[in-house]
Amino acid sequence: MALNEQSRVDAMHEELNQFQKLKVWQLVELPKWNKLLDTRWVFRNKQDDSGVIVRNKAR
Repeated sequence: MALNEQSRVDAMHEELNQFQKLKVWQLVELPKWNKLLDTRWVFRNKQDDSGVIVRNKAR
């Protein structure tokens, strides 16, 4: 699971901090008449030419 790996948790925090910094979203309470949309985290490992993981990314 993603929350068990610290590198993925750090990548999620980095992505959420960018959202907050750029002011692209705002957390609000869900109205009773609306449905919640499911979302998923997508993780990628950025590698250099020799295959060594340089950075973990989350979206």
